[in-house]
Amino acid sequence: PYCCNRTVVTVLYYNCILTVQYVCVVCVQVLETRRAQCEHQDQDPVVWTCHRVIKWIRDIDLKEYADSLHGRGVHGAVLALDPSFDADAMAKALGIPSHKHMLHRHMYEEMKALSIPAR
Repeated sequence: PYCCNRTVVTVLYYNCILTVQYVCVVCVQVLETRRAQCEHQDQDPVVWTCHRVIKWIRDIDLKEYADSLHGRGVHGAVLALDPSFDADAMAKALGIPSHKHMLHRHMYEEMKALSIPAR
């Protein structure tokens, strides 16, 4: 009886591991699909990579500041899920001087236009 119970637990544990692995694979595939769908459209920023955020910065006419984001870890989930990362935080990450009010306003409007539902 003891060895039978141990076998049942081992099988259940193995099945749980397989289920978790399957869910992880499916989640990765879903994320990759979502990323591919928004590669050329300004939607679903929560799945954007750092490179996609840099592309967006270039697309909104802030090319001269885009390279400032390399290695800064600003990805789409930061834009979408971090309530403290607002237009001012993005402007700071980009290195936009505080006296350039028009650029700050532009950043605010563009981030607002993303329509990030998570906030």
